[in-house]
Amino acid sequence: MMAWVVFVIPIQVGMTSFAEISREPGRLRAIVAHGIRSSLVMGVAAAVGMAIVGGPALHLLGAGYAAAGLTPLWILLIGVVPMTFIQAYFMAVAWLVIQSLTALIAVWGLNALESA
Repeated sequence: MMAWVVFVIPIQVGMTSFAEISREPGRLRAIVAHGIRSSLVMGVAAAVGMAIVGGPALHLLGAGYAAAGLTPLWILLIGVVPMTFIQAYFMAVAWLVIQSLTALIAVWGLNALESA
């Protein structure tokens, strides 16, 4: 759960970037680059903060819990970097898929109107 708090950052930046691309499709490359930079800066900062606070926070649940959970937490926190690029990829691909589906539906609708 603690790592999920950090993972929310690239996910939310990806969702926001998707909305921006929908509004300004010509700026796809610039928006994706800005999203990656933002996710990395905020995500890495949050991961470092969580790595520092994670030990004492896990210790609240018990010494054994903290001893067993700190290393897996650190490993998960490293995942914020690949998660950033995965979100950027999904955002760009999702936008392209939606645009393609919209075009196909429009062509299908025009064909249906022509044959009617």
